[in-house]
Amino acid sequence: MLYQWLCLGGVMLLCGLLFWLRTRIRYRITHGYLKVQLLGLTVRRVRLTDIERISKRRAGWAENWWSTWRPFRRTLIVRRMRGLRKDFVITPRYRYEFKAKLEAAVQRAKAAEVSKPGPAAATSPAANASAGNISTIVP
Repeated sequence: MLYQWLCLGGVMLLCGLLFWLRTRIRYRITHGYLKVQLLGLTVRRVRLTDIERISKRRAGWAENWWSTWRPFRRTLIVRRMRGLRKDFVITPRYRYEFKAKLEAAVQRAKAAEVSKPGPAAATSPAANASAGNISTIVP
């Protein structure tokens, strides 16, 4: 009898942990990537130059990275140019603000890629900071 109660308690604890972990997902825009982080560890990243568009409407199967249990009014669909599943769903708290920041970062990354002189000209982290590259964490 005790064994059954311990198993039930373990299952309930595991379910509670999984429910809690979902609310610990954060999205971060760096100078080269959109990162999905769980408890500060990067679990998924998408190169900014690989992003085709950002919208509210899903077109089909997608890779879901929800940070809430009620994502319906918070979803952003990031459409990639490459990959098996091209749609990438995120749920930032302030959808339109995050979308504007992400679109600006994508434009900067694509402009920097076009104007990149080649492999000989490497930039330092200090040069990246002075160039206005951003690092934003959004819950």
